Amino acid sequence: MLEPKSGILQIVHDALKAEHQPNPLVEQFGHLIKSEFEPFSRSASGCDNLKAYIGLQQIKQRLQEIANFPEINSKNVIAVGGGFSAGKSSFINSLLAPQDGTALQLATGTRPVTMVPSFLVHSTGPAQICGINYKNARFDIAPSAYEELKHDSQSSALNVGSAIKYCTVKVQFKPDLLEHCCLIDVPGYNPGTNPSAPEQSIGADDDDRIVGDDVDLSFLDDEETEASELPDIDLTEPEGRSSDYNIARRAIDKADCLIWLFSLEHGPLPGNDIEFLKKLGMGRAGAKALYVVGNKADVRPSSDVIECLSETSNSLAQAGIAYEGICAYSSREGKVKFRAKRQEDVLAFIKRHNRAKDVAHQLQKELQAIFSIYHTKIAQDVDFSVKVLSKLEGIERQGYLEGLFRASRRTIMQEMFDELKDDLRWLKKAPEQLKTVREVRAKFSAALADFCASLALASQARPEVKFCVGCGAQLKVDVAICPRCYALQDCSGRRCPRCGTVSGLDAAFCPECGFKFQAK
Repeated sequence: MLEPKSGILQIVHDALKAEHQPNPLVEQFGHLIKSEFEPFSRSASGCDNLKAYIGLQQIKQRLQEIANFPEINSKNVIAVGGGFSAGKSSFINSLLAPQDGTALQLATGTRPVTMVPSFLVHSTGPAQICGINYKNARFDIAPSAYEELKHDSQSSALNVGSAIKYCTVKVQFKPDLLEHCCLIDVPGYNPGTNPSAPEQSIGADDDDRIVGDDVDLSFLDDEETEASELPDIDLTEPEGRSSDYNIARRAIDKADCLIWLFSLEHGPLPGNDIEFLKKLGMGRAGAKALYVVGNKADVRPSSDVIECLSETSNSLAQAGIAYEGICAYSSREGKVKFRAKRQEDVLAFIKRHNRAKDVAHQLQKELQAIFSIYHTKIAQDVDFSVKVLSKLEGIERQGYLEGLFRASRRTIMQEMFDELKDDLRWLKKAPEQLKTVREVRAKFSAALADFCASLALASQARPEVKFCVGCGAQLKVDVAICPRCYALQDCSGRRCPRCGTVSGLDAAFCPECGFKFQAK
């Protein structure tokens, strides 16, 4: 049998050969789902057990992703996207620390060169490259072989994107730029692979472009001005064929924010890019932070660059796409050429997002949200049971006082009352269920803490205060109920200060006595 060739064939061989290595602490979390949660959920009637089960399975999947690459999943993720030939790889190369000629550089060129998403993280050591296949197995990639991950005839025939989910690359970035976050080098999308995209080439004429009303976008400095002196201005298609469009979209979905590049060599932002950004939801509330960069600003006169950026700004405004900044950048020179008034440049945007995630706290918060389903329902049952059983005891005492109940011989009224108590016997289980849900949650919480500690992802030191889950007021960490809006801090609802009834966090009035809660 012939040995695999070097380069792209070796990558495909290693990707298909690699087998997933389960993490024992992830397996322990999965075991808790089966041994603790499933028996508990069978006894927790009236709750959305399916929603909770899916939530726990999603946390397990998240733990496996973190175990595969903790250096990625503990960082803020910035996607660098754009169409083919936008200069994404050149842009990322300009952010790398200057070294000798042996340092790893991302492949660049006039042809599409990125085949699979690559996550780049800062490291002071030599470059290290790993891949993840679709079995979530990790394997090493030689730097020389990594350079061949491009859209040439050989690699396209092999359909490498179907064998490799993504790569991680450890490189050294410039100081104080990307130490605590990572970049995704997103494959350039080909508008032709998206059946719903309008047919418009990347080099479309200006007449084909939608331009809105003029936006105040004054660019005053020439291209020789230093950036510091600038003024304030499923990765496969249904047929099973890899799609550049889908790969780019899925990769961007993983990011916390997005830098979108277009080539000033071809003019303003293409209409296809605007359609793509709209499909990503950039015009909707709660969308990712977006920064737009006109790359290759050194290939055109300053007046043309300014005009292209102004038209781009108008087009984005017309399309309803919100963005945090726009600037012109030269990847060859590694500096910003122009930026809009009152907007930060792209390097400042990156530095602002250069922060690590508190993964441990985030996972615990997701777990708390899942078990709040049970806290709310069972806490309400506890309050209801206390009231009903108290009233039953009062009725029974009054029955003995008035002679309706007798200790020597049970009357018909007493037998009917006993039957009623038997029908309501489930109420006595509510306090026990509340105790059980806290015990089950504590076991999952301990499993998450052990997992994060094993990967040095322990929760960062947090202040001695917290914020109310109901109204956002600042509270001490040991406060269980907010004195302002009466929200229970375990997310189980609001407790009425007048009658003690627990209602939902969104309730404006107590359903029992009508007490009006403080507005959020």
